[in-house]
Amino acid sequence: MKLPSLAPARMAAYVLLALGSLAAGASSGAADSPARFGDYPATEMLNGAARNPDFSGRDKSHRSMRTRIREGVAAGMNFGGHYTLIEIGCGGSCRFAKVVDLRTGEVGNFPYGGEEQYQMMISYRPASRLVKARWKGDWDSPDCTEVDVIIEGMDWRVVREARAPQVNGYCDY
Repeated sequence: MKLPSLAPARMAAYVLLALGSLAAGASSGAADSPARFGDYPATEMLNGAARNPDFSGRDKSHRSMRTRIREGVAAGMNFGGHYTLIEIGCGGSCRFAKVVDLRTGEVGNFPYGGEEQYQMMISYRPASRLVKARWKGDWDSPDCTEVDVIIEGMDWRVVREARAPQVNGYCDY
C-alpha cells in the first residue's frame, strides 16, 4: 500500500504540531507526576554508631515519646541515609511520626499526621530523602491528599501536592 505524499510545507506543519503537542504534554505532566525516590538520594550516610536524643536538654519537648523514639534509634537508619523515621499510632487510623538524625540524636516532627491527616500512610526508603504521604483530608470528597516532601537538615520541603483516588475506601498506597 502506497501512502499519499504530502507537500513539504504541509508535512512540516504536521511535524511541528506533533512536536508541540509532545512538548506540552511532557511539561504539563511532569509537574503532576509523583516524585521518585531516586530523584532525591541521601546526601550523607551514617558512619558509626547512632547518637541518642538528649531528653533532658535539646529534645526535652519529645520526652513523652522517649520509649518509642529510643526503640526507633535502636532499630537503626531507615530513611535518608542517616535518619530514622518512627511512626506512632494515635488511635484508629490515626498516626504521626517523629524523625531522628542519628548523627546528632536530634529529634524532630514529621510535618503531617494526627487527626488532621486521617488515615495517613507514609512511604520512604533508606537511601532517599523523599517521603510520600497520603491521607483522607476531606470527609465529603472521594479523594485523598498526596504529598511528596524531602528532608533538608531537620526541615521539610514540599515538592508535590495532589489529589489521588481512594482504594476501597482507604488512602493506602
